[in-house]
Amino acid sequence: MNIRFLLLIVFAFCFMHPVFIKSQVRTTTPECVAYDSISNRYFVSCLMSGKIIAIDSLGNMSIFKSGLGYASGCKVHGNVIYVSTMSTKYVKGFDLSTGNQVMNIYIPTAHQLDGMTTDTAGNLYVADYDYSQTNDQIFKIRLSTQSYSVFVPAGHGLAGMPQDIFYDKPNNRLIIVSASISSPIQAISLTDSAVSNILPTSVGDFDGIEMDNNGNYYLTTWATGSLIKYNHDFSGSPVTILSGLNGPSNLCYNRKKNILAVPVYYLDSVIFLSLSSIGISKEEEIIKSSNLNQNYPNPFNPSTNIKFLIIKNSFVSLKVYNILGVEVATLVNEKLPAGTYEARFSINSLTNKQLTSGVFFYTLETDNFISTKKMILIK
Repeated sequence: MNIRFLLLIVFAFCFMHPVFIKSQVRTTTPECVAYDSISNRYFVSCLMSGKIIAIDSLGNMSIFKSGLGYASGCKVHGNVIYVSTMSTKYVKGFDLSTGNQVMNIYIPTAHQLDGMTTDTAGNLYVADYDYSQTNDQIFKIRLSTQSYSVFVPAGHGLAGMPQDIFYDKPNNRLIIVSASISSPIQAISLTDSAVSNILPTSVGDFDGIEMDNNGNYYLTTWATGSLIKYNHDFSGSPVTILSGLNGPSNLCYNRKKNILAVPVYYLDSVIFLSLSSIGISKEEEIIKSSNLNQNYPNPFNPSTNIKFLIIKNSFVSLKVYNILGVEVATLVNEKLPAGTYEARFSINSLTNKQLTSGVFFYTLETDNFISTKKMILIK
């Protein structure tokens, strides 16, 4: 059967069916999935084929990029998808609108580059593991300057073969999962790069970590071929959500649809799991009440207004990014009570007023909500 035809059939089921969702993405060894909320597309990095596959909301599949060598971790930030290329030691960035390459960083001291995450300060963190488990490290890339540094050096407490990273904003830390047997779940302080153990576990061999709108954590493990869930503070025993997976890898979460996308490496497939169908939708109903409006006027020059609604007390961040995902301005960065707010973005108030005409993005993020919209500056 034609691959594209098969995918269309399966995705028709995915987007109409209210419960368990499964899709067969017939591309060799899917390693990681990232979700672009602006265009409502998933991107799948395929390790052995060196391709990035784009899947739109109708299930149409296309090759976004090819020839990447070993395409491992991927992360969407702003209008850019960042990709780690494992043993070829590159971290690349591609504009999601044009497909043009906008970043190409070679890290000669890397071993096996893998999972990635971004913080709200414009940094990209990349896990790097060594099969000997003696040279594991975490790299930090400053997106505005496209420069990198070693954030956690080898020998500074990483459990062994770090696979994926999650940015835990409320606690100002990174959460790390690793592939070594019985490896603990670990945290890295963003203040001083100190590594600490959050939870010892007999499971280990983890590949991916994500968090839902309720604050629950989801981890994939090759040890048991499972997707497991921990509560927000990792207390209590984990709950198995899916089992019988042959190589569950680096998953992602669609906050708008409350869906987990889980790549299964050896099955050449991606499973789309609706968390609402398994009783994890209470917070999603709350999230839908929050709102980020389209800026007005749009297009604009020199200023525009952004209105948003927060339905419960929360730490709120509202930032503006250029098309490369580099932060241009921070409009809000504080704890706010529930209510309706309006922020003003003016290029005249910026230190660097030399912004050119074009597309910009603004992102609203609270403790349990994130939304990004596009605006246009005309000069």
